[in-house]
Amino acid sequence: MSAALEEVANCAFTDRPVPDILIEMRWPPYFPANCPDGDSVPANGGVYRIVAGEPPKPKDFQSHRERNLGQFYSNECMACGLSVFTRLEDASALIEAIPAFRKRRIAHGHLTPALGVMKPTPSHGSEMSSHHTWWVPAGAEPWSVFHVVTLDGGASP
Repeated sequence: MSAALEEVANCAFTDRPVPDILIEMRWPPYFPANCPDGDSVPANGGVYRIVAGEPPKPKDFQSHRERNLGQFYSNECMACGLSVFTRLEDASALIEAIPAFRKRRIAHGHLTPALGVMKPTPSHGSEMSSHHTWWVPAGAEPWSVFHVVTLDGGASP
């Protein structure tokens, strides 16, 4: 292991050991130190993301931080992550709840550990309990594993 990786491995994000995947991933340069944190787990399984159109494009997978590099966020690490849902119903409810999202689509993708890490981040007081924040490593092309679905869960024509 290189000296730089050893230094990261010995750095405590929490009182638990740093997961190997966090050490091995190469994160975008705008991610703050210790982001993602040690509570994150390898991305794995099906998730839904709200996208602008069909097919999903790279712009649909830009974080708030990436789109607004000069802006300050109270939680910089969360601003570097992407919102995804593990339940179609929760993504659909968000589209219905936010007028600006009503012309958006829902895309489904199957994540693997090579596509980053994620952790549950449900909104307090919300029925959208399946919300997760997903951090995508530098160089990944997440849009390539997503396809737009219809609200009944099938693929869009």
